[in-house]
Amino acid sequence: MLSAELEFQPGDSAKIAEMMDQSVNFRKTHHPKDPNGGSVFKNPAKDMPVGRLMGELGAKGNWREGGAMVSPLHGNFIVNVDHATSTEVLRLMLRMKHAIKERYGLDTHPENLFLGEATEEEQALWQELTEGASH
Repeated sequence: MLSAELEFQPGDSAKIAEMMDQSVNFRKTHHPKDPNGGSVFKNPAKDMPVGRLMGELGAKGNWREGGAMVSPLHGNFIVNVDHATSTEVLRLMLRMKHAIKERYGLDTHPENLFLGEATEEEQALWQELTEGASH
């Protein structure tokens, strides 16, 4: 898309400000403040959010791979708590993917892309993470 034409309706500025505050407050209370790459996986089904599934698996704040940890606040975020490497993040993602498949029979697909140079191990991990995914 190179251009777009948008048409807006006038709104109540107080109501809009309240909605914006609610959105910011939700993010502050439900999303981690530690360094992270955002949502790890797309939800496999509308009623099966990955964050909830990881909570049920006991992963929140408990599963760790080196400096990468499943966020204690939201189970679909991996936070960098101690100089995590991309390899550690990918290993943790794969552990999450396998656990969801084993327990719930659901396939998960990464929300993000892997950019930059990758080691052989990182390439293999990413390959396994993205099997069957459409980009």
